[in-house]
Amino acid sequence: MQGLFQQTKKAFGQVDIFVANPGLMGSNGFFDFEEDEQVQLMEATEAGKIIDINLKGTINTLRMAMHPMKSNQLNSDGARGSIALIASIGRYFGGTGVVLYVSSKHGVLGVRVNIVAPFFTSTHMTPGYSEKWKEYGLPANTTDDVANAVVATSMHPERQGHNMMC
Repeated sequence: MQGLFQQTKKAFGQVDIFVANPGLMGSNGFFDFEEDEQVQLMEATEAGKIIDINLKGTINTLRMAMHPMKSNQLNSDGARGSIALIASIGRYFGGTGVVLYVSSKHGVLGVRVNIVAPFFTSTHMTPGYSEKWKEYGLPANTTDDVANAVVATSMHPERQGHNMMC
C-alpha cells in the first residue's frame, strides 16, 4: 500500500484526495457458530477477518494517506488534503445477518474527513442480493453514483465531517 502512495506522489507531486473503501461482508450470519468435530465453539475466524479488513484496514490506510498529506502546502480552504471513508447506510437501518459488517464499517465514524454511506450498490460483494433487488424494482446505486458522492464530499471545502448518504 505504501508503494501506491509513493507512485501517486511521484506521478502527481502530492496526494490530494484519498478514498478508503475496504469491504468484506462475510458469508456467515453473526449467530451461525463455527464448530469443530467435537462440537466445540471455535473462534469466529470470519468475524475477525471482517473486522481486520473493514475497520483495521480503514484505519491503517488512513494513517498511510495522512503521512504524505502532511507535507502538502495548505490549499485555499486551509486543508492539506481530503479523505473520504466509505461506510454503509446499514448503520441507520440495520440488516439481518450483517451485524459484523455494519459494526466494522461504522467504526470509522468520528486532514478533513467525510464519510460516504451508500445505500444498496450492486457489486461483486452482493451477487445474490442484486438479482432480488432488481426483481423487486428497488432503487440501487451504481459504482458511478458512489464515486460521484465521493467527489462531492472531497471537492467542497465547506463539507467537513459530513456523512453523505446516497
